[in-house]
Amino acid sequence: MLCSPWLDAAAAAAQTTLSRRIVTQLSHLFVFVTDPAVPATNNAAERSLQPLAVARKISGGTRSVRGTTTRLTLASLFSTWRAQGGNPFDECLALLSSSQL
Repeated sequence: MLCSPWLDAAAAAAQTTLSRRIVTQLSHLFVFVTDPAVPATNNAAERSLQPLAVARKISGGTRSVRGTTTRLTLASLFSTWRAQGGNPFDECLALLSSSQL
């Protein structure tokens, strides 16, 4: 079901999917305007992924889905620990030493 008159007119057009997504996500699109703590761009996220992408290109990637999953999981853990001010080596050691494994 279409939500607005301008969307009804675009129902047969190629941009219909985008138009519907904009209508459903409109309340989330401009949060940065009302909340100064929210950045207007995702540059920080892009920059945080760049070293991982460069390493993947240099190494040629992994040979399996499991290898990719492992690499991405470790990258996520290490970047989270760094963002929280932790030392990835110490955090790995603590994780591997814990009895919760």
